[in-house]
Amino acid sequence: MKRIVRSVAIFARTLSLIAAFGVLGWAARSYICDDSIRSVRRYVVGRDDVTLYISANTRNGVFVVTMDRQARVWDSEESARQYLQAVRRVGNPPLKTFEWEATGIYRPEWELPAFYCTVDSVVMRNVEPGSALPIDVHHRELRVPFWPLAILLAVPWAVGVIRGRRRRRRFRIGHCAKCGYDMRATPKRCPECGTPTANAK
Repeated sequence: MKRIVRSVAIFARTLSLIAAFGVLGWAARSYICDDSIRSVRRYVVGRDDVTLYISANTRNGVFVVTMDRQARVWDSEESARQYLQAVRRVGNPPLKTFEWEATGIYRPEWELPAFYCTVDSVVMRNVEPGSALPIDVHHRELRVPFWPLAILLAVPWAVGVIRGRRRRRRFRIGHCAKCGYDMRATPKRCPECGTPTANAK
C-alpha cells in the first residue's frame, strides 16, 4: 500500500512540474501571439435587455478576464421581451456565441509581467445615437500574471525534492529517514518511531 501511495505521489509531483512548465510556455507564447476566448449571451431581466460579453485573453505574460454587462432599459418588461424575440427570429446578432481565436504573430509593446493581480470595475450609462433608450454598462476586468500559477504548480515537486534530499542525508549519517533519530546504536529499526531500515531482515 505504501508503494502505491508513493508512486501516486511521485506521479502527481511530476504532473505538477509538467503543468508548471506548460504555464511558463503559455506565458512565453503570450508575448508573440494573442489567444482569446469570447462568449456573448443575451437575455431579459425585468425591463432590461441584457447583453453579457465574457472574454479571456493572454498578452505580455498576463491572463486577462473581462466581463461587460450592457443593459438596455425599456419602458416595460413586455417591450424588452418582444424586442428580444424579434432578434431571435432574425438571428442577427445571435443570442449566444462562443469563439476562440489566435490573432497570430505580432509585435506587441514589450512590458515586464505584473507582480500582482488587479481588478477593475467601471459603471457608466450611455445613450446610443438615434435612440432614446439608455444603456447601463458594467465593465469588470481581472488581470492575473502567469508567474504565481507557475510557482504554485511547482511547489509539490519542490517539496518532494527537499524531502528526498533530507531522507538521503539522514540515511547517510545513520539517522532515521522518517523522524531523524540517531540509529547508529540500533541500525535495523528506529527506537523512536519503529521504522525499519531498508537492510533490516
